[in-house]
Amino acid sequence: MIAIAEDLGDIVHGMLLSPQTYHHKSVHGVSQLTSYEDIVKTFSDVTGKKARYVEWPLDKFETHGVHIMEEMKGLFEFLAFIGGRYFGTDVDAETPKKLKAEAAEAKAKAQADGVPREKESEMMTWEEWVRNHLM
Repeated sequence: MIAIAEDLGDIVHGMLLSPQTYHHKSVHGVSQLTSYEDIVKTFSDVTGKKARYVEWPLDKFETHGVHIMEEMKGLFEFLAFIGGRYFGTDVDAETPKKLKAEAAEAKAKAQADGVPREKESEMMTWEEWVRNHLM
């Protein structure tokens, strides 16, 4: 998972602070690794709304001839085939955290007081995102 508005720009900023380090490298845009079950549980705990996760078998995934749905099904099939290793490796959630912290430090140096703002150097969690955007 990643909070696009809150974290993605900072990850890119961190990469641009050290372009030679990240040249021709894949950086996983992820702030937190979590299961679908935990996503639903957190959503329910925070919002008080009932929710459940139901795995839908790909052979039952109807696209109704809609091109974007066919693409989505193909992506799900591909991810199942490669065991979720989209980049050929396990997901690295530590590098994006490091990049976000480096970006926050650089921004702080550019500010008058040089002090990073509270939580600015931390990736947003799913729970924080739900609280900020759905409550």
